[in-house]
Amino acid sequence: MPALSDSIPSTQELTDQARHLAEEQKARGAERLGGVARAVHNAASEIERDLPQAAGYIHEAAQHIERASAAVSNQSIEDMITAINDFARRQPVAFFGGSVLAGFVLSRFLKSTNATPAPSRPADAGAGFPPDDDRIAAGGA
Repeated sequence: MPALSDSIPSTQELTDQARHLAEEQKARGAERLGGVARAVHNAASEIERDLPQAAGYIHEAAQHIERASAAVSNQSIEDMITAINDFARRQPVAFFGGSVLAGFVLSRFLKSTNATPAPSRPADAGAGFPPDDDRIAAGGA
């Protein structure tokens, strides 16, 4: 019979798994930022004829997003954590405000990507009483 310690991953294995997952998420995040930058450039190109000055600002914003994507892609997780910690120590109010804003944006993004329509039920599905759950609890079909 194998020892219990054989089935429990070591701290190093858990650290390696966490680092691997973080690197995958970092790569996906950089990819998405790149996609956002392309979409912002496309939007700027669409309005360039009518609002050239605004389009210039929008292209500039897209370039900032591209640089952020490159920075995320090129830095290690450890470097990113160190930079975030340094910024939080130097600018705690800005860090807190940015964290709140990022949390809000992330929650809106997750809500929009996970929003799936409720399965539709036939018109007569809810017409019988008691509801299905009550029939099952009562032992009925």
